[in-house]
Amino acid sequence: MPKNERMRSLLTFLYNIVRKDFSRKLIALVLTAIIYVAVLDRLSVSHDIPGIDIPINPPSGFVVMQAGTPSVRLTVTGSQSRLKRLKPEDFRITDIEIKPEKYVEGKPYVLQLSPSNFHAPLGVTVVSVSPESLRIDIDKLETLRLPVKASFDPNHPLPTGYKVEECSFNPSEVFVTAPSMFLRGKNAIKEVITYPIGLSNMTGSFDIDQKILSPRPGIKISPETVSGRVHIIRKFGEKTYKDLKIRIMQNPGQTAKLADISHAAVKLSASGEILNELTSDDIHVYVFAGDLPPNGSGMLKLNCTVNGKDVTILSITPERVKVISQ
Repeated sequence: MPKNERMRSLLTFLYNIVRKDFSRKLIALVLTAIIYVAVLDRLSVSHDIPGIDIPINPPSGFVVMQAGTPSVRLTVTGSQSRLKRLKPEDFRITDIEIKPEKYVEGKPYVLQLSPSNFHAPLGVTVVSVSPESLRIDIDKLETLRLPVKASFDPNHPLPTGYKVEECSFNPSEVFVTAPSMFLRGKNAIKEVITYPIGLSNMTGSFDIDQKILSPRPGIKISPETVSGRVHIIRKFGEKTYKDLKIRIMQNPGQTAKLADISHAAVKLSASGEILNELTSDDIHVYVFAGDLPPNGSGMLKLNCTVNGKDVTILSITPERVKVISQ
């Protein structure tokens, strides 16, 4: 039989097979496809779900020191259709707790995890968790009484010539609750300071209620505000003026002279501003010789006057000079 006739005969045969009971065969084909898809969907496959955040809730009296939230990766099984829609927030996490009796000071707390801690949606099974343990930095909370110290705003200083003599607070100490690592050892917090106090235009003592600045985030202070009094005084400096000529004050008709010393040194106390403005011409050193008898002599005390206000004479050197009356 020629090749073309054999091909034509085969096609005719196949056509007759398909044509016979065609509707039944079509239904059977559709059912087969449905069954195949259903069986394929029910086949269990494995899948990884990363980014499962682990809530860390420290027990009373403890605090978590590390930043951020630790996370793990879960390996789960289930149908493809379910796994395709699965998200990290679909899992419920239970029975994860830090037990105080297992805490060792100075060492991280090891938190053990297992698939039983993670509850998946219906039809999904948690097979494993990675990592199986987390190292959590926690510390015990401790409360100490620490002194309060004032801090002042450098952008709003006192007027020139004034200074803070003292700043007292009531209470002078406050309760500070913090992780023990911040309250013990050579780098421990030794005191707390107030928010900066402005001193612009202040020339006298004043009362203030000031909040306390927390040394670190999360540290609790009680009370948070203290009452204080800032004691302000004039700021005095000292300066010695040398080689000042000694003048002689005498009675009319009297003639007196210095025996050997003609100049003196004067030590003054005043505000820095006044001391910077004073010159030797403003300072007058003198001795009064009016009580000396004619042709007599004596060791007389030196005196001093200063042009200006709020100046205190601390000393004159020498204190006495020999004067001869003629």
